[in-house]
Amino acid sequence: MSLDNNVSSLESRYLDSCKRHQALPNTAVVSWLHKAVIQRINHQKCTIEVFLDQLEDCDLSPVTDVFLDVQCDAVDILCRSPCVLNQESILSLINAANSKLEVIDFQDASVRKDILCDILHGGLKCHVMNLRFNEFHAFNFAGGFMLLHTLSLDFCSSLSTLENDCFVNMPNLMRISLCGTRVANLWTTSAALSRLNSLVEIRFQNCACCKNTGSCPTLSRERRDLACDRNVAEHTSEHSKCQQTTISVGNVESSIQDESPKFVSVGDSLVNIHTHSISHNSIDDRLIGKMSYNLHGISSSGRSSNAHPVSVGLSMLQIEVSHAKLETEEDGESPTSVLDLDVKDSSIASKMKVLENPSPICFENHYREYMIASLPHLQVLDNIPVRLVDRDMAKMVFSKYFEYLPYKRQHGESVSNILYMRETGTSCGYHERSTIKKQSSCQKSKFFYTRSICAAKFGSSVWPVHLPMSQICSTLGEGSRSLRPRQFEYHPSDASLMGFGTLDGEVVVINHDKGSLFKYIPALETSNSAMALCWLNQHPAKVRQLLAVDGRLHTRFEISSTGSSHNFTRSYYMNGRDYIISGSSDESILRICCAQTGRRLRDVHLQDRTLGSSMYVQSLRSDPFRHFHMAVLAAYVRPSSRWGIVKVNLLASSHHAKQDSESQDFYPRFGWGG
Repeated sequence: MSLDNNVSSLESRYLDSCKRHQALPNTAVVSWLHKAVIQRINHQKCTIEVFLDQLEDCDLSPVTDVFLDVQCDAVDILCRSPCVLNQESILSLINAANSKLEVIDFQDASVRKDILCDILHGGLKCHVMNLRFNEFHAFNFAGGFMLLHTLSLDFCSSLSTLENDCFVNMPNLMRISLCGTRVANLWTTSAALSRLNSLVEIRFQNCACCKNTGSCPTLSRERRDLACDRNVAEHTSEHSKCQQTTISVGNVESSIQDESPKFVSVGDSLVNIHTHSISHNSIDDRLIGKMSYNLHGISSSGRSSNAHPVSVGLSMLQIEVSHAKLETEEDGESPTSVLDLDVKDSSIASKMKVLENPSPICFENHYREYMIASLPHLQVLDNIPVRLVDRDMAKMVFSKYFEYLPYKRQHGESVSNILYMRETGTSCGYHERSTIKKQSSCQKSKFFYTRSICAAKFGSSVWPVHLPMSQICSTLGEGSRSLRPRQFEYHPSDASLMGFGTLDGEVVVINHDKGSLFKYIPALETSNSAMALCWLNQHPAKVRQLLAVDGRLHTRFEISSTGSSHNFTRSYYMNGRDYIISGSSDESILRICCAQTGRRLRDVHLQDRTLGSSMYVQSLRSDPFRHFHMAVLAAYVRPSSRWGIVKVNLLASSHHAKQDSESQDFYPRFGWGG
């Protein structure tokens, strides 16, 4: 039987199947099949669209029989309103059409969670998957999705973190949309996405005129129009000189002086545009009108309590419009003018586009530049194309505000290579300078190899180990009562000891390496909460006076304010005075910055993996004996949940820790070796 005849017989096959299953034909199914027949007759792609919300349980078996040997080009299975179909029957239908499956569209929580979980764990051969408005506490795509190239998880509001191996079963994924989610961490997100070699497009927020992935179509038109506007000035003067106009859009204000002001509408305010004295026309009114249209609705990219449209990049948008020198041809031809648009930090179009439904990651300072610099194959970000000029600017912004690895290391290395270099006395092979200079520079610092090992381990542990020490409380022998830590301090000379005071006035000393109780001092009868504690120094050295000379600002860290009057932030040195760790009572994030330059090294998200809830920083300390180790006094989201001290090891990956957790509860002391 020919392909055309086979497709034409779809309707009759369905009717015969209905008779076998003693079910009445569904007119919606007949319509789907008839549409596919018409597509084949017109030499179009033959696609059967199956709408689950138009079916009943009695319809599933006849439809499944049709797809067991269907000869169409593609099958799309969609469900856009809640349906209560039998789980096994739905899975049988999907498996029957799997070989021809192209699109799975289950949005608005239209199918039950158990059905969706079975699909994600079983895997499919579909090319496009739309799961908007579904609940994902974790990215659990355990099955194989080897043909999937486009994935939409927009408005999956429970999705907050992308794990290290979440895309391992999607090797051909090219486009992913995560608008309106809770994804917030630049470092873990870019690390997870970097494992997708085919990835060319990401969305964490969308252009106001774009519902799907792809470069904004209006953007190309606007760029063409701007190019045409370069030749709009018809009146020239031989005394014309290169002039500049600067438009600053922050809280909407202008600082340019001129005699005749013009205004551009920005939201509910006006931007005053002044130009220097330019003979005849300075900037064509059509260009001003175009800027008025493009700039309308742009808001600050800083933190906000609502999810209104935001613009890409820095909150202070500077557009330099250079009116180039006008020259008249000697041959008497019409004079021409060149209007140069030079954008300081990214393309003009990307700054002017109105973006909606941002995930929290979009509010991070320099979000766009960070993602472009971290993902070199990225072609479109938030419906806005990534150009060469954007990549160059992203590299400059990244090098100014972020650290790729600790101690200014620019390339990832393995620990084994570093140990080999230490034994042989050679240095890193990534440097472009001569061998003699490399070796001499390494010998200047006795900490070179120690820091290199730290950088290597740190770079391979984007998801660090979190070790809660709550099990220590069970050794007190006082029933199920748990300790409620209020403040803690590492021991100044014994690397294994930590002391903490509780909200009930107790003082506890623990061995945090072994996970055992060292000393317990009960609260006095009249005691209140332990607000602070310190270790006594029984071997004092000279007392020396340290002066804060004049209070001048040393370093400004690029950390956005939460805007809450109840928030308090604590910051401490780590690794001696190399880095600063900072935590906030309103955020579940630990920020690590270079103490010398202020550049961000990494943010660490604190989350209780058992409850799936965030933990907020009440206090924190760095381990004085181990590089990139710290402890955090954390409070959980639920008021009834306990407070607890959590050890954080930035040099070990949490994924490796899962494999070792069965053999030991606590990790051995970190040693540098000889």
